[in-house]
Amino acid sequence: MKELFTTAYKYVVSVKPELTDAIKRKAIIASAIVVDMILKKNRAPV
Repeated sequence: MKELFTTAYKYVVSVKPELTDAIKRKAIIASAIVVDMILKKNRAPV
């Protein structure tokens, strides 16, 4: 899992406790991972 997230940025994903649907909760976390992967890919090499 370490390789999926960039080291330069930290993201907070907050899911309300009222959201009890496990599929939707997993989709929210997966969306955050996808956004990080896209930002990492589009970042210019240093």
